[in-house]
Amino acid sequence: MPPPPFPTRTDEHLRSLPSLSSSGPALATSSSPSAAAYRALTPSAQMHIEQRLRRSAEFFGQVIVVFVLRDLGLLMDKYAKSVDKWLMD
Repeated sequence: MPPPPFPTRTDEHLRSLPSLSSSGPALATSSSPSAAAYRALTPSAQMHIEQRLRRSAEFFGQVIVVFVLRDLGLLMDKYAKSVDKWLMD
């Protein structure tokens, strides 16, 4: 049987959150207006939102952050070379 396309609601990312209750993310147990609206959604809608958020976070972590770190590394290399040249003079 193939694995589900998305991890269950109790995957390691959600378990690592310190404010995670047994019923789900902290938003589900909060008393804010957005938490009330989130609780009013059906479980399937909540799962759909969580899947989209997880996909967005994974894209951000695997594409955007990697690009920024590589670019920062290139900038640091250029800076180190210019500082080295300045120190040699």
